[in-house]
Amino acid sequence: MMCTNSNFTGQKITRKLSGIVWLPLALSLIGAGEESALAQTATPQGATAQTATLVRTGDVIPGGNGVFSGFGPVQTLNANGEVAFIADLTGTQNPSTDGRGIYLAHAQSVTQLVRTGESSPDGNGIFNHFAYDENTIERVVLNDNGSVAFTARLTGTDGGSTDNVGLFGANAGSLTRFVRPTNAAPDGNGVFAKFPPGGAQLPDGIDFGLSMLGLDNSGSTSFHGFLTGTSGGEGVDDNGVFRSNGSIVTQLARAGGAVPGGDTTFGDVLPPIASNLNGQVAILGHMSFEPTEGPIHPEGLERIYVSTGGVLEEVVRSDVPMPDGIGTVASFFPDLWIADNGNVVFMGNVIDTGNFLTDVPNLFMTDGETLTRIASQGQLAPGEQQVPGEPPFRFANFIGIDSNNQNKVALSVSIERNLAPPDNRSSGIYLADGNGITLVVHQGDAVPGGNGTFGDVAVPLFLNNSGGIAFSAALEGTDDPANDNRGIFFIDSNQTVHEVARAGRRLAGSTILNAFFLGDFINSFLLDDSDLNLAGMDSINDSGQVAFTAVLADGRSGIFLWQAA
Repeated sequence: MMCTNSNFTGQKITRKLSGIVWLPLALSLIGAGEESALAQTATPQGATAQTATLVRTGDVIPGGNGVFSGFGPVQTLNANGEVAFIADLTGTQNPSTDGRGIYLAHAQSVTQLVRTGESSPDGNGIFNHFAYDENTIERVVLNDNGSVAFTARLTGTDGGSTDNVGLFGANAGSLTRFVRPTNAAPDGNGVFAKFPPGGAQLPDGIDFGLSMLGLDNSGSTSFHGFLTGTSGGEGVDDNGVFRSNGSIVTQLARAGGAVPGGDTTFGDVLPPIASNLNGQVAILGHMSFEPTEGPIHPEGLERIYVSTGGVLEEVVRSDVPMPDGIGTVASFFPDLWIADNGNVVFMGNVIDTGNFLTDVPNLFMTDGETLTRIASQGQLAPGEQQVPGEPPFRFANFIGIDSNNQNKVALSVSIERNLAPPDNRSSGIYLADGNGITLVVHQGDAVPGGNGTFGDVAVPLFLNNSGGIAFSAALEGTDDPANDNRGIFFIDSNQTVHEVARAGRRLAGSTILNAFFLGDFINSFLLDDSDLNLAGMDSINDSGQVAFTAVLADGRSGIFLWQAA
């Protein structure tokens, strides 16, 4: 849900053939709790919002073998108010092996889905960590039926280091193996790889052979995969996008394979991808071409496809005319978003408009037939007061982006003008549909309930199908800046801003020191922006619920669910 584009030049997904260098991550869990499970918060509008306590440190885990001692930063929410999370445990029977688990919580109960120390569903190894390695943040995706999907590392596998990771699923009754390295490709051409061939490091920081895991409501997962031992070899047919239901792995698009229509073949099908809960997957493909056959950038070199029910359909290609006929969409940025109705949102570089101010990246939406321009870098910022004699504010970078099935796009934008600091910068959150852009929250606006103003709101955000937006932001001018200068907020369909959680507020019999949700961990070496574009990765639902984690002044922490009034 995020796209940071400070460089206005064309971007193209290419492999960087360099060694993978990992920065050491201090992946400390939010940790080591009691009180009424339901707190009420009076909003400035007079209505009453409710915050339910789902789980806290110190709570006994399901089954009684240990207590919760900390929570990972990834909590995901579904349509039914269920939250999936990864937890650290203490007081267990075998602390060296069973101290982590994936759980599902709602207002009435907590269910254990899978735990380290358990056997893999295929019998090949024991779960050891819910990520590729200790330096990779653990994450879990959740569908509306209470099933999760996750990456795991295992010990005691048949192949040792060659097959000690994989993509798995779980629900309250069973475990599923979706795919593992050394499993054969669907067409028998190669096997899935643990790492990208040649040690390639991808532009968005994806360094593993199996990545971009999403889970739809049918219980099937979509993912990107690299392969080894293929007939074409590295850089020819060694990457693609696949789908697994736990029994059958299906190929959606693959390098070296024919494109729909048969006019060429895929040169590369690299991540990121985007997916939705209906099983649709948006894929950016680069076509094969010979430089001697035509121009350096031949028409249609880049194309975006949507896989629906196993059918791959082209929705847009590079070098198409702009919707108004002025200029050309020459190339695409790698980030994609797909709404529940299948509409795809993407960034494209625009050229040949006849004006350098409009030869810039634009944000577009397409349903496969109509291309709609949402916004452009460099355009006049709606809602900004233009001072006579001073340069105007213009859109600079799109930071947070999300779309819904009502053809709406929420975007947070950094705004700049040609003046000396600090008068040159601002930011805002906007809602757009191709017919116009409405300013919803502006940097400097008063915070709901008073005590401060919004700081920079060019932040990751979430948009639901009811038009609600959730975001987290720093605050300025507060009474106690060391203790009350950050919060999580919800914008309802009437564009009224509500406080979800804020440092310094009372919660669960104590005071909030810090409150976090998914967007807070983007670009912090924990999550990449494209993680939020995957099916089952969300912190807001259509009922106006927002899931978050809070660290409290009494030493406890917990996972909470806020409900709009």
